[in-house]
Amino acid sequence: MTRLPKRIVVLDVDERLINYINQVAVDLNLTNILSAKTFDVRVPLPEEFHRSFDLFSCDPVETLDGITLYLSRGTSGLKGVGSVCYVGLTTLEASRKKWFDIQKVLADMNFVFTDVRRNFNGYPDTGLEEKHIIYEKLGCVPKCVWYWAAVLRCELVDEPKPIVTGRYDREDIYVDDEAWATPILDK
Repeated sequence: MTRLPKRIVVLDVDERLINYINQVAVDLNLTNILSAKTFDVRVPLPEEFHRSFDLFSCDPVETLDGITLYLSRGTSGLKGVGSVCYVGLTTLEASRKKWFDIQKVLADMNFVFTDVRRNFNGYPDTGLEEKHIIYEKLGCVPKCVWYWAAVLRCELVDEPKPIVTGRYDREDIYVDDEAWATPILDK
C-alpha cells in the first residue's frame, strides 16, 4: 500500500504464469522481494504464508463457492486488523443477489467494504470464443473489450476468520447458472 513492499508473493495454478513472473523478477533484479509459486486454491494456504501479509489481491471465479474459497485462502495470509483485500468482481457474472451474498461472506470473515471502483479491469477475449456462453446468447463475437470488473477494497475490522480452512475437494467452483463469460472447457 505504501509502494515500498518488503515482499510480494504471487500464487497461481498456471505454471506458465509462475515461470514468467519468476523470470521477470530475475531480469529486473527483484528476486529479493518478488517470487511466484504454484498453488491450487483447493488446498490450504501453505503454513509459511499464514498471517504474513498486509494485503492480498485476487480476481477470483465468481461462483459463491469459488469466491468464498479464494477469499478464505487470502484471508488466511493476512496479519490482522487493518489488513486489506482487493477483489475483482463483475456484474456480468454476479447478480446483485450474489454481490449481497459475497458481502455476507466478507462480513463473516470480519471485513468491511471501504471502496468500490467500477470498470477497473477490462479483459480482452481469450481465444476461446466457442467456449463462452455469452457468444451463443448474443449470436456474435463483440469486437471490443466487453468484460469489465470492479475492484472492491475491504479491510479487516477484527481478526482474520477464513470460512474454508481445510482441503476443498469439490470440482464445481468455476461455473454456476450466472456464468456468461467463464469458458466452459468441456463444451
